[in-house]
Amino acid sequence: MFYVTDTDVVVQKITYPELIQSMKNNFTVTLDVIQAMASFGETALNRVIDNVDQMAAIRICNLFFDMAELFGEPAKEGICLNVKIRQEIIGKLTGLHRVTVVKELNKLKNHGLLTMEDGCYCITDMDRLTRYRDDVGLKNEEGM
Repeated sequence: MFYVTDTDVVVQKITYPELIQSMKNNFTVTLDVIQAMASFGETALNRVIDNVDQMAAIRICNLFFDMAELFGEPAKEGICLNVKIRQEIIGKLTGLHRVTVVKELNKLKNHGLLTMEDGCYCITDMDRLTRYRDDVGLKNEEGM
């Protein structure tokens, strides 16, 4: 394990018993160790959250591909699904929490990949949506 520092530091290797003794003798050492462990845990948690977000995007894209095949009709703006589907249902179909679904749908809308027309979702460009999903998948593989 290693850490990157912003300032010059002196590194000293100590044994576990020496660390415990230092922590007993100097509360500042104890706080530094706790802070380092918390930072390490936060970094690990952020990696997990990023991975979950990427997997959510892939699941939602795949659902829209399936729905386009089953319910899609050509429209001015790509392919519109001729079925109204609530975010709650998208969550149940993908195994995602509704809040996550809303966040991911907003990302797709902000990228110009998804619009709403008369309460139905429209995929503006299937090829771009495919590239978006594949790019998210590549980021996920690189992060592992």
